[in-house]
Amino acid sequence: EYHQFSTPLTVDINSGDNIVVASESLDYTGLAASTGNSITFDEAGKEAYTEFADITSGSVYASFLFKVTGFQTSSSPDLTDGGYFAALAGGTTSYDARLWARPNPDTDGTTFDIGFGHESSSPTFTSETYDFGVVIFVVMSYDIDNGQTNVWINPDPSTFGNTPPTATINTTDSNAASKINLFILRQDSNKETPFLQIDELRIDSSWASVTPASGTASTSNNTINGFNVYPNP
Repeated sequence: EYHQFSTPLTVDINSGDNIVVASESLDYTGLAASTGNSITFDEAGKEAYTEFADITSGSVYASFLFKVTGFQTSSSPDLTDGGYFAALAGGTTSYDARLWARPNPDTDGTTFDIGFGHESSSPTFTSETYDFGVVIFVVMSYDIDNGQTNVWINPDPSTFGNTPPTATINTTDSNAASKINLFILRQDSNKETPFLQIDELRIDSSWASVTPASGTASTSNNTINGFNVYPNP
């Protein structure tokens, strides 16, 4: 599945403000050029997910571009975990691979680190910090056969469309999911969810299909049944 965010994600859950479409696109050197729109969200509000046919074996990959522009600076921000804002899941109450952003060192600064894993708290975080306003390319995966979760942060463009390099973070879910059928974007709370822009969501069953190199068309071969494509109108 390939989202240019010209139409909303499939379903809203919970309450509060919506994730909204923005006209600006994000780009990353070496990756196929972005087209269409992006989305923005922050703090507390509705979550949105896109649903696909149950994947019960092998790996599911999701890639997207994102940019953090700030964190809530008022009462008691979460400096332990930050907040997770994207996940691969087997249901709306069972998130199986989660991506986190945490202020580092604090919300008075302009840097953050990134966490990843199946945990609902205290994930593994990157040793590197990232600057506000810089576009980051992330690929995340969940292997249903063994519960392994991987994330690649700003992978080398030489690997795009080929084979995956060593993951930035990998963990193992000891209670492996029996299926993955959702990609979720999450607005948690004013203390946790940063101000975000996200673009070029791709979901498929291989690294190569979610990392198209520049010069290739921004389309997807839907090797997983049940995906819908949302083209630029």
